[in-house]
Amino acid sequence: MKAAWPHGITDDEYLVPTAAGIEIFMASRRASEGPAVLLLHGLGVGWRYWDLAAPGYSTMDFLARKRLQVFALDHRGYGRSSPVDGWSVRAERAVDDVRAAIDRIRQETGLDRVHLVGHSWGGMVALMTAARFGSAVASLAVVGTPYLTLHESFRREIDEFDLSQAPTDGWVRNETHLAMEGFLYSYDAGVIDEYKAVVSTHYPRLPLGIILDVRELPHAPSVREIDCPTLVVCGTLDDVVERADALRMLDDLASARKDLLLLGNTAHLPGLERLAHRRVDLALAAWVEDTTPPE
Repeated sequence: MKAAWPHGITDDEYLVPTAAGIEIFMASRRASEGPAVLLLHGLGVGWRYWDLAAPGYSTMDFLARKRLQVFALDHRGYGRSSPVDGWSVRAERAVDDVRAAIDRIRQETGLDRVHLVGHSWGGMVALMTAARFGSAVASLAVVGTPYLTLHESFRREIDEFDLSQAPTDGWVRNETHLAMEGFLYSYDAGVIDEYKAVVSTHYPRLPLGIILDVRELPHAPSVREIDCPTLVVCGTLDDVVERADALRMLDDLASARKDLLLLGNTAHLPGLERLAHRRVDLALAAWVEDTTPPE
C-alpha cells in the first residue's frame, strides 16, 4: 500500500516473517535513495510515535525529507504485528524480530547496513541488536534509555507493580497516556490529543514482559560490546533515566565514536515536547549523515 509524497518520497507497509513464526508490521517513508534508518518504539506506544499527524511532529516525515529511507516497526504483540503472550515481549526476543526487519530493509534498499534508533525500551532492544548483529548496524542512537539504574521515581513505580496479580496472558490496560500532560515540560494540547487518540485506538494494552526487562535491565552487558558509532540522548527532566546513568553508558561504550546529547527542560518523551521534538529530529538526521561513509 503506497502513497505519494512530494520530492519522490513514498510510503509502504510490510509484514515481516520472523524465525519465531510470527510477523512484525513495519512501515516506511522513503526517499528514492539514501541511508536507511529503523526506528524502535518504547513501552507505551507503537511505531506511530514516530509519525504523529500533528503538523511538524512526524520524525519519519522529517527524516525522509532529509533524503533518508525511514522504517519503523510495531514490536511483537503491538498494533498490526502478530499477537503474542505479553510475557514473551522481552528485549531478548525482540532482537531477533529486529534482525528480521533489518534483513527485509537490506533487501528493499540494497544497503548492507542500517542505522538504528531506539526510544526507552526500544533503545534497550537497539543496544542488544547492535551488540549481537553489529555487522548489519551502521550507527546507533538511543533516546531516554536507562543503563545500570533507573531514576528513583520510576524505580518506585516499577517496584510497586504487583505482577503476582497480573493476567495470565501478560497484557494489561494501557493507561500510560491518560495523564501525559503531567510528564512533559512544554507541549501543545493538540499534539497530546493526537497522541492519546493514537494510543487509545491502536495500542490499548501493555505487555508485562517489558516490565520485567525494565526491572532487570538485561541490555546492560551489551553496552561494553558495542563498537559502532553511538549517540546517547537524555532529557534533563527525564523521570526514567538519570543523567549520571546516561554518562556512564557513554563512558562504557566500546565505540571509538560516541556522543551524549543532553536536552535541557525535556522529559522522557521528547517527541511530544514543544521545545525538544525538532531538536531530536535534527540531531538524528545529523548523526546519520555524519556516520554514513561517503560513496
